[in-house]
Amino acid sequence: MKTYLPLFTGFYNTIWEMDDSYLIDDMDVDMENIDYARYREDVSRELCRVLPDHCDLIESITFEALISPRFYNFGNDSINCEITLSSTEAVDEYLAANADAFREYLKDRYTSCDGFISSYSNKPEDWADWAEDEHKFGAVLDFWFLNEEVDEYEVYQDVVSNLNETDYIK
Repeated sequence: MKTYLPLFTGFYNTIWEMDDSYLIDDMDVDMENIDYARYREDVSRELCRVLPDHCDLIESITFEALISPRFYNFGNDSINCEITLSSTEAVDEYLAANADAFREYLKDRYTSCDGFISSYSNKPEDWADWAEDEHKFGAVLDFWFLNEEVDEYEVYQDVVSNLNETDYIK
């Protein structure tokens, strides 16, 4: 199903942002000569490739697009993708086994408050159709990564170990 990539927190001010200090400070490369767009695209594709290794519920992920906001004051980048699960029943069983944690996740993420009006219910019973809704599908997988305490930095290391900053010098 098409959705957004779970675990990915965007590039701006996160570990996913290119560490260009080596290129700028040590190699004296001018920032205008660094292809940041290609770096972000490569990281996005590589993340889609390695993330299934960190979640036994996911069979495969196909990269579709990197979406970047015009301004970063209300949101960050997201990766649109298509995720194939090994089994929707396994996800349903996981949600049932972790019902209290899922209830808290929904309460924390989807409860309206000053400055935020949620478009989704914060009640688990309203999420039974998660496999039919692109956003709910991604949120359920995001919950799995948070609940299983998958280390974002470890995933980051898997991604960047296959990239070389010098490849992004124009």
